[in-house]
Amino acid sequence: MYPKPEDAVRLCRSLRFRSAYLYYAAVETGGEQISAAATIKYRMTTSIVKKQAIAETQTCLLISAKLTAILYALEHARDRLRKTAHIYVATTNREALLAIEKGQKVGCGREVVHKITDAVLEMESVGHRVTVFLVPCDKGIRGVAKAKQAAKSAIENSSKLTTALAERVRELSGVLRLVKAERAKSLHVNEDDVCVKYYMWKMDKAWSGKHTLRLYSALSSDEASILVQARTEYCGLNACLFRKKLADSPACECGRGDETVLHVLLRCELYAEARKALREAVGDRWGDASYLLGGWSGRKDVRTGKFVDGPRESWKPDLKVVKAFIRFLYQTGRLSRSSDMRVG
Repeated sequence: MYPKPEDAVRLCRSLRFRSAYLYYAAVETGGEQISAAATIKYRMTTSIVKKQAIAETQTCLLISAKLTAILYALEHARDRLRKTAHIYVATTNREALLAIEKGQKVGCGREVVHKITDAVLEMESVGHRVTVFLVPCDKGIRGVAKAKQAAKSAIENSSKLTTALAERVRELSGVLRLVKAERAKSLHVNEDDVCVKYYMWKMDKAWSGKHTLRLYSALSSDEASILVQARTEYCGLNACLFRKKLADSPACECGRGDETVLHVLLRCELYAEARKALREAVGDRWGDASYLLGGWSGRKDVRTGKFVDGPRESWKPDLKVVKAFIRFLYQTGRLSRSSDMRVG
């Protein structure tokens, strides 16, 4: 299926015939960011297709970034090439090729692999031929160098990710690492000192239990990305940005209070219509923020004296309600999400 190394080098240096397009995919890391880029060679001309700082190193594995660079090339070919052609995509990473071959069985970068597969099948259905192949990185191939330079330029002199929120790459394993890191920090007991861990403790009294990891493991990376922001209140809402001195005011656009997760969830009039479906899914537990966020509230029934959620040791979050809550937050557009939101 793939050319031999010597044939790959020859292909990269001599591809001049019509109806054939050669793409190069590359990634670079710098500081706390990862970038991906794709270039195209047609006849004697090489140009940049796309370059973006796509993720933070804490939440994205390198293999996912390399797959994303390949995806950039395939999406360009799918969307721009009108005549039937043979599309070649060159990568210097063997792991990326193996991941594509594994398909649904791949462990890391599964969502990107699904998109790659969809793009290839769509192009082949209209007559294109697609070949993704490995090219040596030490043979002085000009296209490889240009692609790596394009990726490097995406993160040079920039402290922010350049890709849109909807296209950022996050792995569930990376999100879970951040959750574990937050669990390792000491608790703050001063309620005026607003911090991530104390907020989570107030929201989920069983937060130190293993149910947290089980909860995130049952979600896709997109769902986990939104939920971890809501549970930590470390997100792009005005109240959080104001605490970090990144916003002039903590107030919500509705003018009826600070824009916190609870305000958006329960009170903000801007999302009244979207909130109807959530209220219907929650039922008589509406207003119980801990329940909606997959937490154990520790509240007791005033009549029976028993915990509303039952004993902490045997309690499990209601995934149907949690996913309905995540879907609501996605619809508001106020919390960032992963590359392709699929909330089921």
